[in-house]
Order: sequence, then C-alpha cells, then structure tokens
Amino acid sequence: MSDEKIYRFWWLHDGAWYQNVARRIGFEAANDLNKECLRYMAIRGTRSYVRENKIDTSQIQDIETLVYHFMKAPKQLWPEEWIQMEATITGPDTFDVRLHRNFAVEWVKKAGTLDSYECPGLVLREGYFEGLNVRTYEQGERTCMCRGDDECVFWARVEFPKHQDDSHE
Repeated sequence: MSDEKIYRFWWLHDGAWYQNVARRIGFEAANDLNKECLRYMAIRGTRSYVRENKIDTSQIQDIETLVYHFMKAPKQLWPEEWIQMEATITGPDTFDVRLHRNFAVEWVKKAGTLDSYECPGLVLREGYFEGLNVRTYEQGERTCMCRGDDECVFWARVEFPKHQDDSHE
C-alpha cells in the first residue's frame, strides 16, 4: 500500500471519528477533542522534524530562520497537495501565514457540518511554536475559511530570547 493511500485512509478515519463524536456527543466535544489531538500532533510532528534535521532550536534567533522552520512543520503532517500555504515576514518579529487550501475544511464542508466546525488553526500553530521551543509569542487570525472567507490568514509576533551580551547595556 502506498504512503499516499495510508494517509488518505487515516484521514478518512479521522473525519469519520469527528463526525461520529459530533453526532453522538455533540459538536462541542468533537471540536474540543479535535483541537486537543491536533495540538498534540503538531507538537510531535514538529519535534520529529527538529530531531531528524538536528536543529538546535536555541539558535533560532531571527524571524527568517523561525519562519523557515515554522513552515516546515505542516509538511510533517500532511502531503503538500492537501494544504496550500505561504508565509510573509511583516516585521523583525512578525509574520503572517496565508492558507489558500485546506483539505479538512473541504471535507467538513462536503459532510455538511462546516457551520459547527471550530477552526483549529491557532491551536495547530501553538503546537508548531512549542515544537520549535518558542515560548513567548502572540498570535491571532485575520480571516478564516471556516467562517466563509476565501483564505485563512494567521498573524504572529514572536519575542526572541535576549543574548547574554545584550544585557550589559
């Protein structure tokens, strides 16, 4: 069986799981469990990427390096054709991520339950930040496909740790 086929069956399982929890227990429970599981998956996937690539996360000291690794995190979890996204650095400590396509939104829409689905985008990004050992950040969403927008736009501001040499001023 191909890796792609395995991916598809696991995500089919995940979609059926979400819909059945929603039907039996309610959408609040389904959304909470979905977010909790996705956050865990994002942390583990990002940490795996860090380990496999021998990245010293303490050396991520600038926005360019952070965004480079941050954008690798989703690629650990899904095939590239399932999500289409890009990042734009907007300042020395800020960046936006634009998500143009998301298979989960498409599948939930096909199931007819998009109006009850809570976007897990910010929770996923919490997992990416944690997996990269980024401790101090703010984030939010500007637009979201789950609310009917054409794309999701998430923003983040990161506080990089001060170097020891910087504290002598």
